[in-house]
Amino acid sequence: MEAQKLLDAAPFAPDIVKMLKQVFDEAWVCIAPSVQPHRVDDTRLSLAHTIVAHAGSGERDLDALKTAALQSVRKHPPQTGN
Repeated sequence: MEAQKLLDAAPFAPDIVKMLKQVFDEAWVCIAPSVQPHRVDDTRLSLAHTIVAHAGSGERDLDALKTAALQSVRKHPPQTGN
């Protein structure tokens, strides 16, 4: 739920927040099967952070945001939540 809260609180217009949530959902579907159960919350939060950060730098392309988020999480998986 923290990931959804982060997306809801993102400092963007409602239509952009809606788009970010769509990107998050699509990215999560791609990565969820490979995430260990004890890392789900941390991974979802990391994914949301990456999406918001890239959107904050001006990116608005759904595919580019999704790709960046997936690459980031795969390259730097969360290490908390043991």
